[in-house]
Amino acid sequence: RLVLHLAAVFACNFTNFLYDIAGTMVKEVGLEFDILRPLIRETAEKVMKMTPSEAQTGPAKRNDEMIMHQHVALLEENEILSLLYEFMSNEITKLHQNNS
Repeated sequence: RLVLHLAAVFACNFTNFLYDIAGTMVKEVGLEFDILRPLIRETAEKVMKMTPSEAQTGPAKRNDEMIMHQHVALLEENEILSLLYEFMSNEITKLHQNNS
């Protein structure tokens, strides 16, 4: 039961926290969180039909270093988010290099 609770924290609580971060980012450039809702819905629907690893997309999965460097540059004033981005991107890249 404790493992299930921990898994739920990763799957739901941490994901919701990341939504909050994303919402702050878009708000800072004059956009509403609603702009992200279709992508969030699409991602949630994909993970209902395939494994999270299969559903993974993005620059880290593709190991698109140019885009990832641009993203890190945007985060240069927020060390915590920069470290979080780099850590998660590195883990996604490693996972998908090992599964290739």
